[in-house]
Amino acid sequence: MMDKECVALCDAINSIPGLSTFGSCCGHDLMSLWVGFHVDSLEYLPVLLYHIDKHPGVRCEIRTDDGMSQTVLYLITNQEGPPAYADADTVAAAVKEFVEGGGLEWYDSEVK
Repeated sequence: MMDKECVALCDAINSIPGLSTFGSCCGHDLMSLWVGFHVDSLEYLPVLLYHIDKHPGVRCEIRTDDGMSQTVLYLITNQEGPPAYADADTVAAAVKEFVEGGGLEWYDSEVK
């Protein structure tokens, strides 16, 4: 079962073509909130990274395991508890507004 504090952010990441979440945890007021995601295509990754860079409460980390298996990315909050949930919601709302407002089409025509 997914922590309710992660749902909006997971939905926002999954709305970007080529990105798909695989796990998340709200931190339960003790640790940072995180969402792990795979990048199947780099084409629209800059869309998410742009929104992460605009918000100092979150960061993106790239990881692999000791066996050098598939590289995965994590969006991680810099705080715990309610401030982390607010940061995640802010990024989720910005991504949602961008995607639903035609931002991907703009990105296709103006940036790529």
